[in-house]
Amino acid sequence: MAEYCREYVKLVELESPVSQLEAGVCSSYVASSIEIMDLSERLCDRSKINLDVVRHYVTHVESNMHAKKHTATYVLVKLLQQKYSCDKP
Repeated sequence: MAEYCREYVKLVELESPVSQLEAGVCSSYVASSIEIMDLSERLCDRSKINLDVVRHYVTHVESNMHAKKHTATYVLVKLLQQKYSCDKP
């Protein structure tokens, strides 16, 4: 998923070449995860989540070997909880 999200960042930043298909997969995946968590009322401050989360996700996966051992959903949900949860510690 991190590879697809790199393409999404490139698309948003108007870089080329870019795979619009891969960028779309990332965008849809992140958006659906955000919607699920938002519907469960666990996320706050959604105004600029999409691109921020994608960038944070790519950086986290690239720099954290443990993240590569988990599913993309697990890592993404953990990041959303840490950064955008209404119940931050």
